[in-house]
Amino acid sequence: MAEIHIQKKKKPVWPWVIALILIIVVILLLVDNGEQRVIDSDLAKTEVPEEVTDYIKYVRQTDPEEKMDQSHEYSSQSILKLASALDALVNETNSETAEIKEKKEQLKQTAQNIQKDPQSLAHADSLRSAFELASDIIVAVQEEHFPEVSNEVQNLKSTARAVDPNTPALKQGTQIIDFFEEAAFALDAMTQKMSVSEAKIGKTKKRRKNEN
Repeated sequence: MAEIHIQKKKKPVWPWVIALILIIVVILLLVDNGEQRVIDSDLAKTEVPEEVTDYIKYVRQTDPEEKMDQSHEYSSQSILKLASALDALVNETNSETAEIKEKKEQLKQTAQNIQKDPQSLAHADSLRSAFELASDIIVAVQEEHFPEVSNEVQNLKSTARAVDPNTPALKQGTQIIDFFEEAAFALDAMTQKMSVSEAKIGKTKKRRKNEN
């Protein structure tokens, strides 16, 4: 009697392929979520510095007619407040590097010189230098800690360079005011992210307290 060979049916491979894909997707989601928690945790440790709020309010609340006059009061006060705001922001976000530290010191010195002699702004070279330093610091902090607000700072450097160092400041009122306002806009966007993070942490703490 002839022997009958029965060929075993091979198990399909596709269930294993699907399982492998699902595992990879889960791992990617966990990694992404972990990175987001690290970012949120870093921001949660920060508070909006008072100096930043002070600068934003000063720029937005100053009467437009007072912004550019012979005394240069608005420009000298704004650059001094901006220097203080950036110093506080860098410290609060732990963003200081050797390069940022050097630029902070240069900006602070320029702001102090302008404060002592506002008439030095008759030619806008001091302001142009200060604007470029400030924009470099803002962009550096934004890129490290606030990548989602890149649109708010993308024009800051070009606005700083729009100020002609060889032209009297009073003839460049629009460009100077534009820079201060754009800097305030960029800082406001970053501080809103800081505030949102603080609010999330506050809600989490409140919920945990209620659960206990």
